[in-house]
Amino acid sequence: MLTCEPVPRVMSHVGAALTNFVEGMKESVELYLTPLLENSCKLLTGTISIVKENIISVIAAAAEAAGPLFNNFFN
Repeated sequence: MLTCEPVPRVMSHVGAALTNFVEGMKESVELYLTPLLENSCKLLTGTISIVKENIISVIAAAAEAAGPLFNNFFN
């Protein structure tokens, strides 16, 4: 799903595109929620702020699309 692209600007665009994609999902987000959040959290460390901002947006879009299903990932 998300890969560690060495160019931060590209990763930023990947995050923005993924946010747009996830915002359109509702019921089907459940199938992708675990790998999406695992990979997103990995990308929050060791990257520049523009990437982090877009990854946070991906997580927020996933939380909104998942609704109550997101509770399993929230501690």
